[in-house]
Amino acid sequence: MNDTLDELKVRLAKVSKQLEDMQSSQQSIAANSRLLRPKLRHRPRLRLPTFSTPTRFAITTAPRTIWPRRNISDYIKFYPNTDLAGNSYFYLAELQFRAGNYKEAVANYDQVLQNFPSGSKAASAQLKKGFALIEMGQKDDGVQELRHLIQRYPKTNEAVQAKERLRKLNTSAANKPGV
Repeated sequence: MNDTLDELKVRLAKVSKQLEDMQSSQQSIAANSRLLRPKLRHRPRLRLPTFSTPTRFAITTAPRTIWPRRNISDYIKFYPNTDLAGNSYFYLAELQFRAGNYKEAVANYDQVLQNFPSGSKAASAQLKKGFALIEMGQKDDGVQELRHLIQRYPKTNEAVQAKERLRKLNTSAANKPGV
């Protein structure tokens, strides 16, 4: 059973890598085509596709390329159990955080932490959840979240950021051994 799970993880990693490679290729092609086009005085705005039903294109589109909230929500709705859904929850939370909707952001960071704890966005989600709680006036909960992040992911950039934030808050957490 463990061997099968490990094999699935390897396959998923390969598919994720292929998606990233495809996106990089598309970005390179787009960049090259922009260089070849004459400059326009007024550039038309690029409209991202929206998906009201699942499509083959939606499956191959990485969530980080689908920024409007509706599209991210659609991706989560149609593909809730994929690793990319974890990234989608994170990106949705980021949009909410930047808009000052901290309560909604915390709920989506929690989705990442609860449903995708080993995902690529887990440490970042915990960091930003701590920041959001502090912004909401829940300093103790935010500090606790940052301390937990430092314990769980001690050698990450997120841990460095958490330590810095704790230092700025003048909490004793930044001076504790091992933190």
